[in-house]
Formats: sequence, structure tokens, C-alpha cells
Amino acid sequence: MKKLRTALPAMVLLACALALSANAQGAAFERNPNGAGWGISVPFSPDSRADYTFELYLGSSTADALPENLLDRKEGVTASPVFLEAYGFDPSIPGTVLWLRVSASVDPRRQGLDTPGMREQKITLPGGCGCTGLSTYEQPFYYGDGTEKNPFLVSTPQQLQHLNNGRHLQQGQYFLQTCDIDLRGYDSDGDPANGNWRPIGYTVYPYDSGYFTGHYDGNGHLVKNMSFHLTLEENTAGLFGAIQNSTVKNLGVASGETLSASDIGGLVGAATNSKISCCYTDVEISGSITAPICGSMAGSLFSSTMENCYSLGEISLSQYAGGLVGVLWDGPNTVRCCYSLSALQGATAAGGIAGLQRGSYTMDGCYWLAGPLYAEGSGGVTPSGNYRLASLSDFESGEPFPGWDTGVWQFEAGKAPQLRVFLR
Repeated sequence: MKKLRTALPAMVLLACALALSANAQGAAFERNPNGAGWGISVPFSPDSRADYTFELYLGSSTADALPENLLDRKEGVTASPVFLEAYGFDPSIPGTVLWLRVSASVDPRRQGLDTPGMREQKITLPGGCGCTGLSTYEQPFYYGDGTEKNPFLVSTPQQLQHLNNGRHLQQGQYFLQTCDIDLRGYDSDGDPANGNWRPIGYTVYPYDSGYFTGHYDGNGHLVKNMSFHLTLEENTAGLFGAIQNSTVKNLGVASGETLSASDIGGLVGAATNSKISCCYTDVEISGSITAPICGSMAGSLFSSTMENCYSLGEISLSQYAGGLVGVLWDGPNTVRCCYSLSALQGATAAGGIAGLQRGSYTMDGCYWLAGPLYAEGSGGVTPSGNYRLASLSDFESGEPFPGWDTGVWQFEAGKAPQLRVFLR
């Protein structure tokens, strides 16, 4: 595509130039503020006499003109900033650049006074962690710098496992997943006997070292076909093992099977001072009667919050089993606007939401099918609006649950409630 150069009157030209120069100083990928997806946000100073068309193209570091492969196009833009989707960009390939084209269209009533025009500019993406000397089971992050505004982009099993690296594990960094990640055919340590996944923050009780501290946004994507078979009685197991002072959100874990001795969760083994939100799991979990904490979403919560989450799948052979959480330990813990359809089999103490609770907690607006709210427990409790429903059809009525945010959840007849972040 040949590069075009058109002279514009001062006011329209200025608006185009501002849009380009602001972004060229260092574009940062971010999550779509209006829903699922990711891309770049372009601030500019619009002129009231023009509207704009923004186009984002995928290029290469050697290209010297606008390429043909269009990623996103927004027409009729009159307000700043404009968000441009970056689907089609592969964060596992280093050295990729983007091209931005901005076109200005003038008010028809000003024909002859203002002239339409266009500007194009190549954008080199900053960031990347720069880690070297990695094992074959890891891959560095090529884009982002780990800040909230410019998170590291995660797109492969090797990059997901790279969160365990010492430069990232406990640095409080931000991560954004850009696609579904399938662990089938991957092995995190080359030993198939222990499954294919080493939990992020793999550690042992009392979780005072080796845990993950950071902020992971799944961006409405899944991690699929995870498996681990761990035998130590004090270990933590899940996609994440132990997390502290962390957030995990907008992430699904599906088609997995796990076998371990203690503190198993489909998503997180043990969470301390952390928040889990807008996540779901659909996994099969097997525990142990001798060292026995299993939750479809999380094994243990310590002073943590879980909200707008749901679980499917099955838990078998555990002492304390919860449809969402195995044990609510030292509080305050909060579980809010969540539901579980998990099947609980062979557990000594099984609860629809939690197996055991110790200390203070708040449980509000939760729904489940089997067993009591929690099986055993003592301490301060503030339950409100929690209901065991009689059958699956009660979940599929299409009627919103009281107090649940319909901007977060979709209620549709014939289906259990779905998180909108996963609907594309």
C-alpha cells in the first residue's frame, strides 16, 4: 500500500499530528475498557470541524510503508481516546511493529475551506522483560513492561510458566493473557509422571516463601488441559499454587485434571490477602483423605475475596471439599455473587460453597446445588441471601439473581448464568 501525503489546513492537520505523536511516544497494550479484547488506546485532540477514521495495521520492523494486514478500523471518531483492537497480533513473536493511519474528514458545509487529509506512522512497541538463559520450558515476555498501564503479554504455555521466574514471581507485576492457552502437548519440567504443569507459586505450607505476588488478567480467555500429579502432603496445587497480595481475574480453567495431597484448587491452591474475580473452573480434582483440602476454584482462602465466580466439574476423595473453596481460614474472607454446580463425591465434609470455615467471613448472594452452605465451621459469620437450589433448571430460568450485576453476568433461559467477559 503506497504511503499518502496530503496537505491539510492547520486545524485539521494539528489534530492528526497530535493523535500520532501521542501514540508514537510508546504505545502500550491494554485491556479493552468496554469489554473483552485488548489493543491500544490512542489519545488525541479532536477538532470540532472534523471527524476521524483510525486504522491499526500489523507490520514488521523492516517495513517502510503501511502494510496491508488491517487489525482494526474505527470510523466517525469525534472523541478522545479511541481504542483499537489488536486481535491478529502474536505476542509470542518478538520485533513486531504496528502502523497507525489517521484520516480527517471535514464538515461538508466547509468544503473549500478545509481539506480532508491523512497521516501514517510506524509505531515501535516498547517493553519486554529481556530475560535470557531460560530453560526450554519458558519463553520471555516480548511486549509490555509489567506495569498496570502496560502489562506483560502472555500468549503461550512457555510464557505462562515464565511467571515462575524469579524476575517476575514476587515483583507485583501485571500480566495480560491475549488468547486461550492449551497445555496439551506441553510439559513444564519434562517429567510426564507429575503431569504437565508446575503451579505458578509452587510452595508448601505455611506459604511464607515461593508464592506468587502479582496481578493476572485472563482477559476472558481460558487455560485448557492442565494436569498435575503431586504427592507431597504440604504442597499447594492449581494453575496458581500459592498467591499473596495478588489479583486474578477474567480467567477460565477448563478440561483439566488434578491429583494432589493438599490445598488443591482448580484456579488457586491457597490465596492470602488476595482477590479472585470473574473467573470460572471446569476441572476434575482428586485429593487425599490424609491431607485433604479441595475447592473447585480455590483450596484455601486467608483474608481474601472471591466474587463473580462459578465452578463446574467434580471433586472426589477429599476430607474438606467445597464447591468453590475447600477451607475459609483466618478472616475476614468474603465470597460474593458466586455459584457452584460442582459434583462433590467421597468427601468427609462437603459444602456447596465451602468445606470448612474458620474465623470471620461474609458470604453473600451465593447459589449451589448439593449439600449445606459449608460442611463444618466456627467463628464469626455474616451470611446473606445464599440459596441452595433444587435443580439445574432453577439455574437456567433466565431470571437474574437478586443483587447480581447484569453488566457482569448474562442470564438466558435454558443456560446457567454466564460471565459476560467470556462471551465474544
